[in-house]
Amino acid sequence: MDKKQSDEIELKLKGALCSICKRSILPYYHPSGIPIDNAAEIKRNYFDKIDISKDNIKIECTYCGYIMFFNKETLLNQVF
Repeated sequence: MDKKQSDEIELKLKGALCSICKRSILPYYHPSGIPIDNAAEIKRNYFDKIDISKDNIKIECTYCGYIMFFNKETLLNQVF
């Protein structure tokens, strides 16, 4: 995944909450806007684990383990 793709996903998921535990889907983003230490490293490691080769992108909540699927075209604003 390149930087543009990770930025698109981040933009869509910023502020989004897991439907099970109601915590932020992005492990480095705090809903109140408080910066998290090592956010850049956490972000890089987080996006390295996301496989965008399929039509649906699987993202796992880092808190409760709930697995969410997102349509790639919608999440990345691209037609593949």
